[in-house]
Amino acid sequence: MLIGGTYQAGDAGITIQSAGSTMLQAGQDSIYDKETQVSKRGKIKRKTTVTTTTEQIANGEAVKLNANAITVQANDNLYAYATEFNAPAGQIQLKSGEALGLCAV
Repeated sequence: MLIGGTYQAGDAGITIQSAGSTMLQAGQDSIYDKETQVSKRGKIKRKTTVTTTTEQIANGEAVKLNANAITVQANDNLYAYATEFNAPAGQIQLKSGEALGLCAV
């Protein structure tokens, strides 16, 4: 199982083999931010205002395979979710003994 990230092999090739199932799955990068601001106003009657802002950002990170030749072989199932295959000078081979699933590639 590969989850997110960029994998490069330059002139060499990338070969992924498994006796069972292989899954190439998008990862998730998330950021959580919480900010609190306190402000006071007034001279005789002091009024305090507290403002809290919470923000959560989640971004998907695809699996990116970059090489002159890419081979992914599974004896059982092969699933690729949000995977980018880039082999500008070679070929891409996906081999599966059972099911082959490509989703949002």
